[in-house]
Amino acid sequence: MKLQKRLLKNYGIGSDVIYESSGCAACDNLGYKGRVAIFELLEISPALRSLIIANAPFDAVCAQARADGMKTLQEDGAHKVKDGIISLAEYIRVIG
Repeated sequence: MKLQKRLLKNYGIGSDVIYESSGCAACDNLGYKGRVAIFELLEISPALRSLIIANAPFDAVCAQARADGMKTLQEDGAHKVKDGIISLAEYIRVIG
């Protein structure tokens, strides 16, 4: 339970409920059927393009990407845990 609260707190996600997977015959007792992606997507905005062309420092590029709304892999996974799309155990298995 401590890990759950810390994970969600680290990403500013307030939730008292953490869903866990449970198996059935339809999912081969895995608790999942099908696939859900946890991903990090960087869309190149005009401001970000300018920084890249100018060979700006990595921190400046990262800051602009975050300002443009980019979520990290860890954040996307944490949001999916909060929303009950994946379990915390699956998050830890995939993200580490």
